[in-house]
Amino acid sequence: MGRILNLIYKDWYKDTHLPNGLTRFEVSKINELSSKTKTDKSEVDMLIDLGLRPNCKIGPFLSTDLLKEFEINFVRLEDIKDGEIYLYVIELLHQTGLYRSLPQIPDEIIDLVNQDRCFVIYDYEHEGQFDYDFFKQWYQHCVKQEGYSHIKYNNFYVLTGDLNYDKQLGDDVEINFVPSLHFVELCGAEAVDMVEGVSSKPNFKVRSVDEIDVSKKTKHFLSYNRNCQKDHRKSLGAYFEHNNLWKSNHISFLKGSWTNDTIPEMLPDDYLESCKSLDKMDIVELDTKHLKDKFGFGTSFTDMWEFYQETFLSVVSETLFDESIFLSEKICKPILSLHPFIIISSPRMIQKLHQLGFKTFEPFISEKYDDVINQKERLELVFKELDKFRNKPIEELQDWFESIKPTLKHNQEVLLKMGKEKSSKVKFLEKLYD
Repeated sequence: MGRILNLIYKDWYKDTHLPNGLTRFEVSKINELSSKTKTDKSEVDMLIDLGLRPNCKIGPFLSTDLLKEFEINFVRLEDIKDGEIYLYVIELLHQTGLYRSLPQIPDEIIDLVNQDRCFVIYDYEHEGQFDYDFFKQWYQHCVKQEGYSHIKYNNFYVLTGDLNYDKQLGDDVEINFVPSLHFVELCGAEAVDMVEGVSSKPNFKVRSVDEIDVSKKTKHFLSYNRNCQKDHRKSLGAYFEHNNLWKSNHISFLKGSWTNDTIPEMLPDDYLESCKSLDKMDIVELDTKHLKDKFGFGTSFTDMWEFYQETFLSVVSETLFDESIFLSEKICKPILSLHPFIIISSPRMIQKLHQLGFKTFEPFISEKYDDVINQKERLELVFKELDKFRNKPIEELQDWFESIKPTLKHNQEVLLKMGKEKSSKVKFLEKLYD
């Protein structure tokens, strides 16, 4: 165990029930608390009965990578000591939590921040989409307004999942942004634990390249698609529908909060009628059939090895399609399972993967789409590559797959290596304390 992290909190529930300024609070738990009959127990004890505590244990901050490297010390505001450094963590479920949380930071915390004895951390690393216009508006209208301008905002940090944040922030923002590879590093770490026998998932195994049987590959595409109301996933669904690919490939399509009669502006004209057909189509499930929560992260380590064995290419519809670069568990799944991929996502996603040490599959799959900002043009280029790929003879694809086995092994090793190393969040906190 490494350093001690002093997480400071104050019991100030009252009307908000937001211990430590956290906004990532389960609505169902709050409702359960509110519906309880009157009791002699304090609000703190009632929260503990519900499995909650007045600290940072209900969001992404205290993830396993952090807990492996730090000893966590929860400190009440009344119990702080001279010479100690403290963290005040605010876990944001939505960006609007910025408005809610700043006025609620206790004055005593602000005093510690201004003395360089406390760092305020907004944890938003589980999300990649960040509205920078919203942030700048909040920064100018709230942070800089009278009554808040005295705060040392250079002691404020935002942990963000957007790896492209530095291209969208101005130089006049005092608050620090810290990029986090939250999902990629946790997937890598959990895979390492399984390889080393520290932990396991039912029926899941980290495979080796020697287990790939190319002779079993007869289908072109494997594609897992959840929350398909997103425009880029609805557009991908229109492509699958237009080309009648559902039964001849392994493709899932979960509609989530589906909105009928909406056509994404990015969708090329050839696919408009197919998109309309999706409204009446039943959902298609692969990896969620036995899950109660079909839109959570329970599929990260679902054993679908046979689907990978039978297909040539993962069509990965990542979380975002705008200019924010966010790597989720979705890209980790083919990498861990030794599968090549094409990405329906933000521009320069491939470039970011290269920077992290991963290899991709050009020239067999053209990656010109990665440089295209215009969403419709980018999607057209991706569809063009899918057309080229599915029209290649099976024998040619089998030969190609044999040739890329070293690349697939390399990518899996990079992910596992990331899982063995200290995470980006851990490195940030160590640097913060230096």
